[in-house]
Amino acid sequence: MALIPMLSTKAGRQNAAIVGGTVTVLLLTRKWTASVRRRRARAQAAAIAIQEGKSVTQAAREKKSLNKRFIEDLRSLLKIVIPGLKSKEARLLGLHTAFLFSRTLISIYIAKLDGILVKSIVDRKVAQFWLRLCHWMAMGIPACFVNSMIKYLESQLGQAFRNRLTQHAIKRYMTAQVFYSVSNLDSRISNVDQLLTDDVSRFCDNLAHLYSQLSKPVLDVILMSTQLVLLSINKIQGGGSAAVAPTTL
Repeated sequence: MALIPMLSTKAGRQNAAIVGGTVTVLLLTRKWTASVRRRRARAQAAAIAIQEGKSVTQAAREKKSLNKRFIEDLRSLLKIVIPGLKSKEARLLGLHTAFLFSRTLISIYIAKLDGILVKSIVDRKVAQFWLRLCHWMAMGIPACFVNSMIKYLESQLGQAFRNRLTQHAIKRYMTAQVFYSVSNLDSRISNVDQLLTDDVSRFCDNLAHLYSQLSKPVLDVILMSTQLVLLSINKIQGGGSAAVAPTTL
């Protein structure tokens, strides 16, 4: 016997209509909630701009641009998370920089080993090829160790920044009922508890990751340029095949 489809019955059509109407209401509610949040955010920004004597367009432009105020705020935050050269954060930063420097040196050395491998293939030197290939594979051990240490130190650096900034925020906002005043009496700042927890953690993690992403290209450019200069000097002086050998490590 053929089964009657669910939608062909009256009850099936009613169920489909109820489901469709529910989904439509949920989507409309979600869009309305998002629009209300955007209007509230614009109203708060406009209120802050009026209190500061600025127009809404000027306040929005300053919020989205990399201006002098942003640099000054970042400098003040850096003084908080790195209070001195002898602090824990400064030592972690120096160790992290040393491992970034080591990774660049390893990258240069592996690139030179690649050139030596190709040269041994062209010259048909089988023994030298296998020796350099084993050497190339062995370099994977320190490379993995350095990459793991970079990720570990980056997480430790973000945690150290977070601890330092959280302690500073607690000293500023948890004394003399400042947190209560900001939360209930001042409408310029909303979700103060989220700013002191999630936003601080996200900022510190992004700051540690930003340093890693900015310092690596700078070190690559400096060390690669130095290596090219050394190779050019060896070539001018008639180094010949010695110019292909690693000169940095």
